[in-house]
Amino acid sequence: MTREYSGIDSSVTKSFLAAENLTEPNGVFVKLGEGGVSLPAAGGDVVGIAIISNQDSVKAGERVDVQIKDIGLVVAGGVFAQGALLATNASGKAVAASSTNYIVGRALGPATAAGDLVQVQLLNNGVKMA
Repeated sequence: MTREYSGIDSSVTKSFLAAENLTEPNGVFVKLGEGGVSLPAAGGDVVGIAIISNQDSVKAGERVDVQIKDIGLVVAGGVFAQGALLATNASGKAVAASSTNYIVGRALGPATAAGDLVQVQLLNNGVKMA
C-alpha cells in the first residue's frame, strides 16, 4: 500500500491551549509560547487572532481557536487608516505599528475608534519596523 502525505497543513485555524486566563478572547492577537497562547507584549510578535467564536472567557488549559493566516477580524485598540501596518498592544488589540514593533498585519479597512472590528491581512513573518 502506498501512502502519500506531504506534511503540509493548509488549515487557516489551529486550536491551542490557553497559557493564561483570557477574559476577552474574541478578535484579539495572541502569542504562542511553551504553555500555549497568551496575550502578547505591546509591539510583540503574535501567532494569530483568537477567533470570534471563542467563549466570553477562557481559563488556562482550555482550548482557544486561533486564525493563523489569511484575512481575519481583529478588535482595534485605537484609530488607524486603511492600509496601515499594524502591531499589537498589551491587550492584543490592533494599533498602528511604530518603530521597533513587530508588524503583525495590514488594515484592510479603517478603525475610527477603539473597539471597532476591522478586517486585517495577517502578516506573521516576525518583521520589526525599521
